[in-house]
Amino acid sequence: MTTRSEREKAQKLNEQHQAILSKLLREDDNKYCADCEAKGPRWASWNLGVFMCIRCAGIHRNLGVHISRVKSVNLDQWTPEQIQSMVDMGNSRARKLYEAHLPENFRRPQTDQAVEVFIRDKYERKKYYDEEAQATAPQKSSEAVPPSTSPSSLADKSRQEKEREKKKEEKKKEKDIDRVERHNNTKELDHGSGKRGHAGAPLRTVRKRGRRGARRQPLERIALASIIMANARSLRNKIDDLQAHVRYYKFKEACILVLMETKLGKNDLDSEMAMDGFGVPKRTD
Repeated sequence: MTTRSEREKAQKLNEQHQAILSKLLREDDNKYCADCEAKGPRWASWNLGVFMCIRCAGIHRNLGVHISRVKSVNLDQWTPEQIQSMVDMGNSRARKLYEAHLPENFRRPQTDQAVEVFIRDKYERKKYYDEEAQATAPQKSSEAVPPSTSPSSLADKSRQEKEREKKKEEKKKEKDIDRVERHNNTKELDHGSGKRGHAGAPLRTVRKRGRRGARRQPLERIALASIIMANARSLRNKIDDLQAHVRYYKFKEACILVLMETKLGKNDLDSEMAMDGFGVPKRTD
């Protein structure tokens, strides 16, 4: 999850990239599509370094990312390397490279099918490509100031590296503290409690594999858990016995009330009713 400062830096960097792209689009050759010469291109192939219209951008996407990588000038996020590629090339230098052997009387296609055939010949098959101009085309604008090597960006990078190092050190310290606390806790459980097994030997421990590695669980805890379970069972049995007694006394009280209504005494009830060892009423003959 990004912090507020990182989001502000990313927004500021995006604004700088948008300003560079807007400046490039104001150049004469970049005001028109590099393939069909449509006015006002708002898309670009950053690895080829050309600006294009939306129709040609769709055709470039069909070529595959190994040939052309398309991005929107306004809608997508740009990296400094992608911006530098656009600064180095542009439509004018790209035409000198990819349209070097284009016939003089060549007319730009206008239909979708013809434009697709022309683009595939131009970039995929490299029908008009000039290999001699490849070495000289990127070097003409190599002196342009790249966004990633400016002093401010270098300072930001050094600051980010320092912050990363600080975070790593803090995490390392926290891990060391947790390890020491865990070690002390195991010592207290094994030796500090004063409880020992047979012949005065310290209680053995069982290794239990958890998420953070091997942790020790003494046998004392296991024995204590079994004792608690046994006590819980006996307590449950006692509760059942008490409930049986309560049911019996309620039954006896009801019988007394009935006998009182029928003008019989309590001694008659005691002579006829008795309680067995489980609290269940039993008739004595």
